[in-house]
Amino acid sequence: MPNNDQVDSQAMPAESSTLHQPTTDMASQVVSDVYECGFDEARQDAGDACADDVDDLRIHSQGPNGAFISESAGDEDDYEHNEADSGYDNQPVDDNETNPEDEEEEEEERESLADDHTDESDDAEDDNADLLDVDAESTLEEIAELESLIPGLADHYQLLGKIGQGTFSTVYKAVDLQHDRYDNSSWTMIFNAASDDDEGSSDNVKPRARRRKDTARRARVVAIKKIYVTSSPARIANEISILNDLKDSRFIAPLVTAMRKEDQVVVVLPYFPNDDFRRFYLDLPVEEMRWYFASLFSALAYAHSKGIMHRDIKPSNFLYDVRRRHGVLVDFGLAEREGDQEAVKYRSRHALQMDLSTAMRLFRSFDQKGRPGIPRKDTRPGLRANRAGTRGFRAPEVLLKIPEQSVAIDIWSVGVILLCFLTRRFPFFQSTDDTEALLEIAVLYGRLEMERAAVALGRSFLTNIPTVKDRGIKFESLAKAYNAEGYDNLPLEVFDLLRQLLTLDPGTRITAEQALEHAFVAQRTV
Repeated sequence: MPNNDQVDSQAMPAESSTLHQPTTDMASQVVSDVYECGFDEARQDAGDACADDVDDLRIHSQGPNGAFISESAGDEDDYEHNEADSGYDNQPVDDNETNPEDEEEEEEERESLADDHTDESDDAEDDNADLLDVDAESTLEEIAELESLIPGLADHYQLLGKIGQGTFSTVYKAVDLQHDRYDNSSWTMIFNAASDDDEGSSDNVKPRARRRKDTARRARVVAIKKIYVTSSPARIANEISILNDLKDSRFIAPLVTAMRKEDQVVVVLPYFPNDDFRRFYLDLPVEEMRWYFASLFSALAYAHSKGIMHRDIKPSNFLYDVRRRHGVLVDFGLAEREGDQEAVKYRSRHALQMDLSTAMRLFRSFDQKGRPGIPRKDTRPGLRANRAGTRGFRAPEVLLKIPEQSVAIDIWSVGVILLCFLTRRFPFFQSTDDTEALLEIAVLYGRLEMERAAVALGRSFLTNIPTVKDRGIKFESLAKAYNAEGYDNLPLEVFDLLRQLLTLDPGTRITAEQALEHAFVAQRTV
């Protein structure tokens, strides 16, 4: 389940941002292939230059015939969202339809379930280890309050403790006290899939009955997400609707059920045992990396086939069980359908148009002394576009405020995760705002490539930050500099996949379906 440092948030209108003023006489400098950790220094220098003069930020789009168009933008908070959501209720079992074998197995399961009802996985991990280290008395008060708010909640679930807390929700770990009264097969397939992977492994192969027993035991433990009353009803309804469309994938965590009392909404989600990304990304073998991305691409391929963008792909939203080689994608709270983006429908009445030469002069005039940076005050209207996501994982088209975004934004985020594996650095990008995020990408790709990509998206990228060189850095050089010990074990095809994932132009970025067929993912062994 989610980690303690994850924060739940609601998508809000995009905050304004800006590009940096250009300098036409910047000396061209090619970054050497023998890259010696200069990325950190360049990124820091760029960030410092940005921070020196940043206050209110803006970016501008390039309209027809080279005209620049600017539209007003609201503010949007950053977030660290974490919980698993999906979309349909479980159904009661017909009491007349019983099977003696099933009854015997269920009796064994009940006897083997510990008093605290925790999951008894084969690796004997303490299933309560993920409970937040918070004041116990305060947590008990919160649980008692929640049980009083939702009539019947205590009769169905025994809340064990808090496992996640954010801006818009709190998540509690609980035991489903009436698990046996329902047909749970519609959502327990995520556990069956994990067990099936065990069957193909070379060690500890389980008989079918044992796997069924393990699945039933694990399914008893659930996560109860209390959504704060300040959350938008439309956002909650959108999430449930989307997850209902995605209910048939074994790589996407489904919703068990949901309850509402007046303005308080509670959703019940499966608790999927998983490993902390920060504990395995440093030493995960290449072969296991193939399985990790096979699960992630399978989840995205299914979602994208229905035109649904997750919008917040990051390690904490992909719960992965290393031993079972299986993961599930969670948290569709910020998901959108490609054809249903509010920013596309929005058009400002205060569009600002200017030709390229005027824009260049305006950028140069920001600082007469020639210091790099962006204006502290910029009264020009900005663009409105959805920038939901987590800092460091947002795609270039999101940072450049492109209203018409596509499922390709998720693919970019997967590329960032792969980059973390190859460089053994997490998080890799560490920007504090969208302008600095663009500079980090520019340091990696180079000014010329960024300018070409911006033009293709109808934008202009202009910067006078000295550490943004004309040309970028090869991914191989980056991995060799940061992961010298493991570099020789990395196959060439993994860098080819990385380049196709982290393509600046979303139109040419690889799809999830294509990624599943890529040599790096397809060549995994059982």
